[in-house]
Amino acid sequence: MIQRDRDETDLLSQDRLMNHSKKLYTEELFSKLHQLQQLCAVADLNMSLDNAAEVYRIVHSIKGSAPTIGFKRIGDIAQQMLSSWHWARRVSLTAVLAEYDDAYIVQLYRGSTLASMPLLCALEAEIDASAIVIASLQQEASPVPIEGQGAHTEPPGASRILIIDDDAGLRNYLAGRLELEDYLVDAATNVQEAMTLLRGGSYHLITLDLMMYPQSGYEILHLLKNDRATRLVPMIVLSGINDTEDKVRCLDMGADDYVSKPFDYEELSARIRRILERNREYEMVAFRDPLTGLYNRRFFDCQVEVELNRMTRKPANISIALLDVDHFKNVNDTYGHQIGDLVLQHFGQLLQKSLRSSDIVARWGGEEFVVIMPNTTDSDAYKAIGAILNKVQSTPIVTTGERSFSITFSAGISQWRSGLTVEQWIQRADYALYKAKHLGRNRMYKISSKLRTDQTAASSESVKKVIVAEDDRVLRMIMVDNLNSAGYQTLEAHNGEMAYHMLMSESADLCILDCIMPVMSGLQVLKRMKDEGSRPASTKIMFATGHDLSDTAKESLALGADHFITKPFSMQDFERKVRSLME
Repeated sequence: MIQRDRDETDLLSQDRLMNHSKKLYTEELFSKLHQLQQLCAVADLNMSLDNAAEVYRIVHSIKGSAPTIGFKRIGDIAQQMLSSWHWARRVSLTAVLAEYDDAYIVQLYRGSTLASMPLLCALEAEIDASAIVIASLQQEASPVPIEGQGAHTEPPGASRILIIDDDAGLRNYLAGRLELEDYLVDAATNVQEAMTLLRGGSYHLITLDLMMYPQSGYEILHLLKNDRATRLVPMIVLSGINDTEDKVRCLDMGADDYVSKPFDYEELSARIRRILERNREYEMVAFRDPLTGLYNRRFFDCQVEVELNRMTRKPANISIALLDVDHFKNVNDTYGHQIGDLVLQHFGQLLQKSLRSSDIVARWGGEEFVVIMPNTTDSDAYKAIGAILNKVQSTPIVTTGERSFSITFSAGISQWRSGLTVEQWIQRADYALYKAKHLGRNRMYKISSKLRTDQTAASSESVKKVIVAEDDRVLRMIMVDNLNSAGYQTLEAHNGEMAYHMLMSESADLCILDCIMPVMSGLQVLKRMKDEGSRPASTKIMFATGHDLSDTAKESLALGADHFITKPFSMQDFERKVRSLME
């Protein structure tokens, strides 16, 4: 009974929508008829290829859309008119032929106009009759929404479709029918409107009319398929041109399907469903992490570029957060990989449930996750991620049988700043995550808007200068940030040779010298200075070594290093040793 009532309601909605679309379409037909009458009445001096192309475009549009909305007789009349104006077809597709001189155009135009006059009269009579019938049906109890402008509440997980068509009646009808199937629909009448909508949101499918004015569907298709933000969105071309040449051209340009007008809505609906289903299947393989179901690194790499391109066109705040499950290796080692997998799955689900639908959550790799947060400052991102951290601190992430498993995580947050590349933006978030872990884990770190103080501004003799020679970019950034925060001026070297030349020329108070670096190792730098007798007397040197390099640390002291620090080290230990050397 419930299903039957729902089916009857849907049929009633479809009837109301059809009647409303017919009303809109008849209003538009009167306007098109007036244009055709004017174009067919032009003087010989005004007969041109452009006018012929406009006649063909208008009649072609009526032929394709009228039967789709239920005006079969009007479509038949338009089809008869098209046969008289067929010579203008190539002109309408911007392929102007050199052999069409003025005299030949006038001859063709006159012949087509004479053949069209009785058909224009028949078209006018048919439109008048249709308008009278439609007027008698406009007694609906409730108005019908127009063109997908939010008539329905947003169903969870609904697909969003963009209709690009300059035919108001067909556009409204198609939008209404799609909304009855719980799609979210927006509509555009030209390329400018379409690009504005596309840059303001994401769509799962686009339908595109081929014969539009002032830009044809071919031009729009080219723009969409060459724009990074839209080239992966599937597109269905709707066209009244039904021949192999045009189908091949559109498919070669990137269209996913080609539907000829007039079309049966049920067939178009089935094609839309299949394309959306296919894309979901493709997305699961190409852009989804098989364990968690979240987006994967490949998708993130594509989407972050799209988001930043959007920021350059329409500036707004945007932040990313890198999250790392604390001590995850211990979970696997203690409870097994099955529990570890459950932890990652449930943590991914928690992220998706806790964040907005506009936020993009991806598995970065291993136990790391990344979130792109559009229209979000770093402070807002800090609050949102903090709320999730509070949840995992207070509630087990997984419960199996009588056993519960709890986790914490560390997070690094970075807001995009104008001028940053994608790589630099991610580096800043990576650095913030690294610092959160070094500060003890189970916390977040929000990177400041500036990684380091202006080195040229720190020219006072009272400011001490530190050279940081370290080829690990993230670790170097952390050390530099700590030193800048403590009021030191910093210089950076990413290989041993650069460090050596800085030691010879910069009069630094301290050099933090990593053991293993490109070009020259830290030991080679110390040995060269000792052999040359060129070690600056005023410069202290702190040598950095790994756990397994204790003998190397002793060798560094023999070659003149003042102190050493063993990696990995805490920031507290690093700060204490720097302070003791400076004092």
